[in-house]
Amino acid sequence: MVPRVVAAIASALVLLAAGCADTTGRDDRGGPPVTRDSRHLTGEVVAPGQGCREDTWFHEGDEVAVRDGSGGLMGVGELSDPDEVATPDERLCVHDFTVEDLPAADLYELSLPGPHDDPFTFTAGRLRSADWVLTMRFVLQGGELRASP
Repeated sequence: MVPRVVAAIASALVLLAAGCADTTGRDDRGGPPVTRDSRHLTGEVVAPGQGCREDTWFHEGDEVAVRDGSGGLMGVGELSDPDEVATPDERLCVHDFTVEDLPAADLYELSLPGPHDDPFTFTAGRLRSADWVLTMRFVLQGGELRASP
């Protein structure tokens, strides 16, 4: 149990550097046109548990808000209908999201619904280097949902 928890915590909040645009400029997941210079933030929220039951931490339609470093609202998206993904150890609930047409800024603060208060802060350079694609992973620690470091 302890090695699995340590491994889950160590695997954590991951920025994917996989390209999301093909030569036609269309998002390979069916979203809006995406180029390296675009500011359409896409990603997924991955939560542990017993799959996508009604009492999971995140729900379809929950708001995903992006603010600038001063707290000004820049854009809003919402979590998709979840996909359940089975691993050898657990079933995960995966929600996609997109926040389109974000204005240029130095910092982007991503706020998700749930039991955590602090937004997740990313620099513009870090988001650009990840082609504006995020994966937010969460683990259960002591019965509480926490973002993986």
